[in-house]
Amino acid sequence: MSAWVHHSFEQMQDIYRVILKYVEETKRFDLTTTAVTPVTTTATISATTVGVTVAGDGVLGANSGRLNMRWDVAIDSQLNVYVTDAFDNRTQFWTPGSSNGQFLMVSNGTITALYLDDSGKLLYYCDEDDGNVGKLSLSNQTITTIAGGNGPASDYNQISAFNHHIMLWPPHSTTGNLIAGTGVQGHGNDQLYHPLGIFVDRAGNSWIADT
Repeated sequence: MSAWVHHSFEQMQDIYRVILKYVEETKRFDLTTTAVTPVTTTATISATTVGVTVAGDGVLGANSGRLNMRWDVAIDSQLNVYVTDAFDNRTQFWTPGSSNGQFLMVSNGTITALYLDDSGKLLYYCDEDDGNVGKLSLSNQTITTIAGGNGPASDYNQISAFNHHIMLWPPHSTTGNLIAGTGVQGHGNDQLYHPLGIFVDRAGNSWIADT
């Protein structure tokens, strides 16, 4: 869907403006209505109900044009698509209109989540089987582990899907800080039960999908 809307500040004014005056001598309100010339705003909207395939051909496979269990995608400002292909243990890169993906990295585990930073140069990923979060520099293909990587555990320097808490890892830190949950599953206001998704807004608030 695409749309083009042209307007100015004056065009956004109401069709009628109501001016409320306080009349001192009568101690009452006098209501006066002033008409404003209507302004027409034109919008052109085009839409389709048919989706467009941007990666893969609908057949499971391991060649460059196919995918096998797509867990997550990330999209940059140029509409390039980054796909984590979990069962093929790889992450691929698809340019607009391409019928084949370009190989980015391989993993011994299962990459289940991707995040592309605002610069479009760092691709962060979550490797469920290897128990770590890493980042791939798209400039030089360097991979760096930034959290976890020590195997399954329940302390605060590990990553685990079943510890019922959310950790915050400051840059260059080897341990995380507990920000949500207690580590014990439950339905209390301070507890989580297998949280699987999180989004942090620009104000620093965390929105958690507690399954």
